[in-house]
Amino acid sequence: MKQLLKFSAVWCGACKTLSNLMEDVDFSDIEIHNIDVDKQDRIAEMYNIRSLPTLILLEDGKEIKRKVGTMTLEELNQFVS
Repeated sequence: MKQLLKFSAVWCGACKTLSNLMEDVDFSDIEIHNIDVDKQDRIAEMYNIRSLPTLILLEDGKEIKRKVGTMTLEELNQFVS
């Protein structure tokens, strides 16, 4: 099963925009993990997160895609497909 790691922070405006976009995407076959970089900084360090928002798509525990910054709904759908 694929996993999506979403790195964000409460104070990040672009992260809020991305969260709203994600409500319109079908994630039925993807397990989503929301990671607040301020509260889970060790995980953010482990994945070398430098900018927000960052999405990392994992398959069998291995990173297969990474996207940093804002995106359109179409880009988000392509990213998770």
